[in-house]
Amino acid sequence: HKWQWYNPIKKTWQTTDNLAYAIHGGRQQGYRGYTFKKNIKEGEWRVDILNSHNQVLGRVSFEAVKDTVRTRRLVYILR
Repeated sequence: HKWQWYNPIKKTWQTTDNLAYAIHGGRQQGYRGYTFKKNIKEGEWRVDILNSHNQVLGRVSFEAVKDTVRTRRLVYILR
């Protein structure tokens, strides 16, 4: 997973992390895997799902915003 944050000042996507993970098993519906990140900045994010040859298999985009009910917590809005 390649985690990227959109820098509105530079108007570019900045890679914050490249996280590898092993995929085990398999199911009729396909495979699953996940990574997670703590202490992310507010703003636009995307996570590219890459194979071992750095080919993009998919992408998840979301916006991280401060929760107005609880301070110090971010809420993610998937698109």
